[in-house]
Amino acid sequence: MHTAIEHVALDRVDFNDHTFQVRTPGPVGPLARAIGQMGLLNEPFVRARGTCLQIVSGFHRMRACRDLAWETLPVKLLPSSTDTLGMVRLAITENVFHRPLDIVEQARCMGMLVGHCKLNQKALQAELNHLNQKKWWGMRNKLIAVDGLSPDLKAALGADIVGLPVALELAQWEDEAARGMVNLFRRLPMGLNRQRELVTWIKEIALRDKCTLARVIDDNRPRGSDDRQAGDRGVQTRRLRDRLFARRYPRRAKAQADFDAKASKAHLGPGIRLIPPANFEAHQYRMELGFQSRHELRKRVTQLQKAMTHTNFNDLIPG
Repeated sequence: MHTAIEHVALDRVDFNDHTFQVRTPGPVGPLARAIGQMGLLNEPFVRARGTCLQIVSGFHRMRACRDLAWETLPVKLLPSSTDTLGMVRLAITENVFHRPLDIVEQARCMGMLVGHCKLNQKALQAELNHLNQKKWWGMRNKLIAVDGLSPDLKAALGADIVGLPVALELAQWEDEAARGMVNLFRRLPMGLNRQRELVTWIKEIALRDKCTLARVIDDNRPRGSDDRQAGDRGVQTRRLRDRLFARRYPRRAKAQADFDAKASKAHLGPGIRLIPPANFEAHQYRMELGFQSRHELRKRVTQLQKAMTHTNFNDLIPG
């Protein structure tokens, strides 16, 4: 694609037009300092739209130059005959080879191809092959869904505050509830499996109790007292899970509490752990013995034999 390098007035640039922006906006301070010291080594791509200039690639560089209070800067001016697909190709290519794109940025590229260029499935697959992004084809439905997320969910997904399956689930929630979950996961970072577990429980509680998702979240979110009593976020996360588990499964939670209370009185001693039946629905118990030598194993067995003669142990296990 032939381009001409021209010096243009910075006040002609339309900074509000993000049509072709691929990268998620971020701070440009370090980039501005580098440009201030070394100059603009790679000119941004723009096209003329009336008296304004539309950025096609180089959004961060443009912002850095604006922060440096430049009045003019060199740009690569695209021919007026450049079609939308050509500009989308340029924007994607410039960014893909600069650094790996995260899931939100990949989705933005897919949104450009499907939304701006109106490509059908066959043309989309061919274009992804042309861009050397064949892997996006297998992810196309998820990427299109991610591109349709709210700005808040996109930001949370891009910052790894929520996992992709959770973000797609929260997209179906009311805005207030989705924001509440994002704020909760921002305050208490946790893995994807734990996020999915809590999201599922909250949905089921709201459905059973005939209340809003936002109400369930607000009822169970950490309070100021949690911060004062436990600065460890792991402790706060366990407390949150315990509260939601107790509300979702009150009978199982009570059975677990009763079992724990009895187990604490059973004199099992260190290194011995009695595990109740799964969900308290089966009948098989399991015993774990922790040891580092045969001597320690014999000691644990002796402890266990002694505990089995205690009344509280007999109350713990029926029969």
